[in-house]
Amino acid sequence: MPRVRQRAFMSLQRLCIENVCQNMDEVWSKHFLDYFYKKSHCKFIIGPFDSIIPSLSQEIFVSLKERKQLRRHHIYLLISIYHKLLDFSGCEADLNLMLQITLERCYKLEQLNISRCMKIPRGILNNLISTVGGTLLKIEVSSSNIGDDFLSVVGVYCPNLRALDVSFTSVSDKGVRTLVLQENLDGSYDERYGKSTQIAAFKVQGCQKITDEGAALVLEKLTNLVIFDYCNTVGAVQLLLKEKNEPKLQLTFITCCNENTQDDDLCTNILVNRTAENVYITTFPTLSEVPFYSLLELEALKELHISNDMELNAIHFKNYCTPLLQRFGDTLTTLHLGQLEYISIQQIRDECTKLQELSLLWNLNYIEEENEPRYTYFPSLHTAKIFSVDIDLGTVRTKLSRLF
Repeated sequence: MPRVRQRAFMSLQRLCIENVCQNMDEVWSKHFLDYFYKKSHCKFIIGPFDSIIPSLSQEIFVSLKERKQLRRHHIYLLISIYHKLLDFSGCEADLNLMLQITLERCYKLEQLNISRCMKIPRGILNNLISTVGGTLLKIEVSSSNIGDDFLSVVGVYCPNLRALDVSFTSVSDKGVRTLVLQENLDGSYDERYGKSTQIAAFKVQGCQKITDEGAALVLEKLTNLVIFDYCNTVGAVQLLLKEKNEPKLQLTFITCCNENTQDDDLCTNILVNRTAENVYITTFPTLSEVPFYSLLELEALKELHISNDMELNAIHFKNYCTPLLQRFGDTLTTLHLGQLEYISIQQIRDECTKLQELSLLWNLNYIEEENEPRYTYFPSLHTAKIFSVDIDLGTVRTKLSRLF
């Protein structure tokens, strides 16, 4: 009898990893627990996972971590000298041992992730960076307790670094200077520092101690920079323009959040950085339609975020957003509108055929178009977030149910 072709709920590889995790102590770690564990610190071990490729042992490590079953003895068995990528994110317990074994074994390490760890032993981490810094290409330490001293170590020992994420940490302009200038934390000249000038992705979101001056220095010295999510790149570019008449930027982000910004500042930022694909604008008192027309000069636009201050004059959707939707509707995948007025969901739906994420938060009102819609649904939409300031919630639900 012919059988209906069925699709497996998980791959064979994933099924094997789940099975290994379930039997980790009873089978795979049993010999190590019986003869070696707690008797001495094993710098090197030939264990049951040395015969598989490092990416698989890393998947087992991550699966145990996600299941909250990762134990101290697993660390000895799952970290090998062949690892090029290690993910310790969210591991507060036994982080000292993880970094120590990494320091002793992983001389080919290229990617290290220790995000969401507020108890990072800085001494061991700095020793690790100084040992394997020459091979490191990517470091992620967001939402952790690292500071300027960490950036100074990176600036000395990581000349080949391509990506660095220090989001939501206490790093400041002082640490940034040691990363890109031959200058130590005391501000004195030191030729050992400033080696990390090949960085292409530098994430500093939530770093409140980094100012426009520090961001401008980053834009000047990191000539390969593409991703830089500083909260006010417009202000940083204005400072850079005072030093360089024609800075060459290839950033994918344009961000504006300073109330002292002027229309000309935003327009200039757009004109010197036409490769931007993600635009974040928090409105300012003197904002007009002119900068939005300047956005039409961009080569492509994938994300558009516009947030208006309740104390400022409301932004009219038709005047500010319609030209952008008509120009970039075929490439726009994310649209966030906050506290705007007279929003036409039908127009968004008709123009943005590839929109995957739509966020409409606390907008003042919505309108319905009289013309026939091109689409009766969003062709590619995955996520929609809607909150309204309208007092009559029943009316809002009725409108939106007809529009979506």
